[in-house]
Amino acid sequence: MVVTIQEFLELKKILQDKYHTNIHYHESCDSQHFSADAPLSGPAKIFIRDYFSKWYQKVKFYDDDKLFVLVDISDRYL
Repeated sequence: MVVTIQEFLELKKILQDKYHTNIHYHESCDSQHFSADAPLSGPAKIFIRDYFSKWYQKVKFYDDDKLFVLVDISDRYL
């Protein structure tokens, strides 16, 4: 899944408003990843997982929960 800027900005606003968390969007040739200024709280991580699950995306967290990437799992439901 390619996250659009609009989808990212929606997620960013929700995380700022509900969890006081600031995230950033990073893109390279064929991938995207996201980072946070501080480790993501448990409730923020759950929200992020739920947010992307509607597109059959699994979220993997790294770097002490300050970095996350998406893994497409849609083929598991075909």
